[in-house]
Amino acid sequence: MKNKLFILICVFMCSHVAYAQYESPYKNESSSVSSSERPNFYLGIGTGLNYKTGVLGLSLAYRIAPKSLVELNMGLGVYGSKIGLGGVFNVIEKGAWCPSLSFSRASGGSEVPLTVEVEVIGSNNAASTETKINLSPMFTLTPGVQRQFISRKGNRFVLEFGFAIPLNTATQEFSESFAEVNGVQVPTSFLKFSSTQKTVFKILDPAGLSLGLCYYFGFKPKN
Repeated sequence: MKNKLFILICVFMCSHVAYAQYESPYKNESSSVSSSERPNFYLGIGTGLNYKTGVLGLSLAYRIAPKSLVELNMGLGVYGSKIGLGGVFNVIEKGAWCPSLSFSRASGGSEVPLTVEVEVIGSNNAASTETKINLSPMFTLTPGVQRQFISRKGNRFVLEFGFAIPLNTATQEFSESFAEVNGVQVPTSFLKFSSTQKTVFKILDPAGLSLGLCYYFGFKPKN
């Protein structure tokens, strides 16, 4: 837990340092987008690793304040479907750094067919078996920062970096009462996942370093 808090602090410190040192590349124009040019609604398409939209998904954003957006994120990932809410701040400057915070739920899955490595309880001999697994839902809180680029039409393209902090412990259980191990039907109550398989499950869950990119189509307010 201490390591996760340390990473969280580092993310926010880096975002503030980077923003303080940022210089606008737009020499002949203001780095701010005027209120008349600023969209108040966005539809985004995103992808990434442990990202708020999953491997591929959508983000609906609404400007609730001059510098702030609230988002509804949804998509599909390796750990099931994903849905969540988030906020993005400092969403004005062209080329700006925008701190972000999102909360997500990954659905996991029920009776997911997988080939897993198991061991008979009391034995250290691992073997592979094809069976069905129940993956519990998982909740994450992701602080991060976006690097924002704005087109002339007011669309946003962002690169986002963060760390997805798990809010619960993901569990994996056998869906079936028996599994075939080395040609023998074995009660799953006598089986456990090998250490290698537990590591694979850990890699697949949506916690950890979060990297993503998203393109937002902006819709300007009508005059």
